[in-house]
Amino acid sequence: MLKFILVEETDDVVVYNYYPEGKEVCGTISFNKKTKECKIIKLSDEETDYFTWYAGHMFSRCRKFFEEGQFEKEGIVAWY
Repeated sequence: MLKFILVEETDDVVVYNYYPEGKEVCGTISFNKKTKECKIIKLSDEETDYFTWYAGHMFSRCRKFFEEGQFEKEGIVAWY
């Protein structure tokens, strides 16, 4: 599970902070709306997001938002 908060949105890019397992330490990712490229700006922490598992879930969510035409301001991503 991860929580996310929209930090910035421009015509070209969205930036999100993501919080693995609801922890206080966040990571930051960007999604380019024109190229659909995702980047990790800051990894949340290497112990929790060792294989960028949580960042990857946030990338998937950004792609879904792009397809739907709207980027949510905050929310939770859960899987099992």
